[in-house]
Amino acid sequence: MSSHDAPPRALVFYPWDITLPQGARLLFLNYSRTLRDAGLRLDLFTPTGRTQDLRAFDPAGDLFERLFTLPEATACVRPRSLARFLHNRMCQALLSDAWWRTMAAAASVASSGGYDLVAVHYTRYAAIRQYLRPGVRTVLFTYDLDAVLAAQEEQVCGIPAPFALEDEVELMRGFDIVTTVGPADTMRVTAVAPELPVIEAPFCATVEPHDRLARREANNLLIVSNRGRFFDLSFRWFYEQVWPILRARRPGTTLTIAGWISDVARVLGADKDPAIDVKGLVDSVEPLYEAADVLLAPYYYGDGVKTKIVEALARGLPVVTTPPGLSNTRLVPGRDVVVAADAESYAKAVADLLDSPPTRAALSAAGVDYVRAWHCPAAGSRDLRKATRLLLEERREAPGAGSGIGTAGLGELLRRLAAWTISRCASDGVERVALFGAGTHTRLLLPIWYALGGPPVVTLVVTDPSTDAASLGLPVCTLADLDRTAVEGIVLSSKRYEPEMAAACRAAWPDLPRYSIWAPQETQAGGPLPEVALRSALSSRIPVGAAEAAGTGSRGLCEIRGS
Repeated sequence: MSSHDAPPRALVFYPWDITLPQGARLLFLNYSRTLRDAGLRLDLFTPTGRTQDLRAFDPAGDLFERLFTLPEATACVRPRSLARFLHNRMCQALLSDAWWRTMAAAASVASSGGYDLVAVHYTRYAAIRQYLRPGVRTVLFTYDLDAVLAAQEEQVCGIPAPFALEDEVELMRGFDIVTTVGPADTMRVTAVAPELPVIEAPFCATVEPHDRLARREANNLLIVSNRGRFFDLSFRWFYEQVWPILRARRPGTTLTIAGWISDVARVLGADKDPAIDVKGLVDSVEPLYEAADVLLAPYYYGDGVKTKIVEALARGLPVVTTPPGLSNTRLVPGRDVVVAADAESYAKAVADLLDSPPTRAALSAAGVDYVRAWHCPAAGSRDLRKATRLLLEERREAPGAGSGIGTAGLGELLRRLAAWTISRCASDGVERVALFGAGTHTRLLLPIWYALGGPPVVTLVVTDPSTDAASLGLPVCTLADLDRTAVEGIVLSSKRYEPEMAAACRAAWPDLPRYSIWAPQETQAGGPLPEVALRSALSSRIPVGAAEAAGTGSRGLCEIRGS
């Protein structure tokens, strides 16, 4: 919002299907509630989702006000061009064309929606930050570190890690807040870049202990898990290595399996075992927590934070895990959870715990105390809430260059004018362009240009020969060094200096077509049209089709559904 009196707004970007239950979604909703509690009104961008799906985890309907999602066909997005535009070798290694399309849409909504803050979930989507409008505050929710998991998979599976932690931390630079899920990730990130504004924001859970102490016998085990390489390998290790030992040692033990990992369980034949109940996806895990005596969390490897462990402890459910289950927590083995590192000791630990009511009672009480100390909403969200409020107090919107137009208004006008400029390029058969300018105007223009289907930008042109060789993911050159054979037109990316740019282009490359954005026609004297004439042109001369794509809000790009 451009007015300091208007309630601050944030766009939060969740890059997966919001309807799928997983730890990433739980953590994302944690963070979103913290932003709301800090005084922000939230809009949600996600690739897939429906209003009725939002009600499943937001029954009150007060978390997100609007839902932005991709329609089935998004022909206006050019994923391959955007991949070049958002070039980063880590992102390129991780993201498919479908995800680039999602990032293009999110960048367009975020850059033109007038938001005070944009929050992005997961480090690999951090490249969006540099293409937002000037002055918008940004937050990056890391969830877990790709580089750490990649290094573990190189050790465990022999899959070469495509990037290092330094590559991932480089993506975090420039954000106003970077969250980590726990102390281990905080130490990793700050060891590489101690100057980064890192805030530890653990997964939060409400304490809801159940009365398990009166049970005289305990036989019921529970595994709730997502799918993925390390989840699948972890379950296979448990089922093939631990379960036979445990069944032989304690024949009356039963096991319930729920979540996406049920698919793996069925492939391995677990559903044929009369002692195992494979539930699949369930509407609620609460009845499963209530019926269970012990939660099993047998992670073979992994990073981030294990949300199911925290949830179980909050309900007074004892947990048996492996060393990776302690990742990014302050859990004390033997006091808060039981930890075992090999199949034999894991099976023994589970059996001993089932046979010992006093041990289960002690673990239950300690687990609840641990969650109250570190993961309750008041304590766990405190630092992020405080930092967000400070950002909002300091927020300022830079005025539009020389025009008195705020950046939100500048973005809206630019979206309309860029559509007209793109149409003129198409009419002239221009397929490759250079942008004259590498400042905030170009930063605002680029995501709009690509989202509206503009021709690929080959290079940025500047007047200062001392400028860096690359900027905004594109090579940079001076006008004199421009490779004329590489481009078929040059777009003037400035609101204030278009006349000077046009004159310089005429002198250096008289045969190179020039495309002015803010003065699309020139007077006979070579100057720009007056502002009144420019606004008249905006209302009457935007070509059919381009006007729809550059319409109010982002309806030309995304469906908008109120939540």
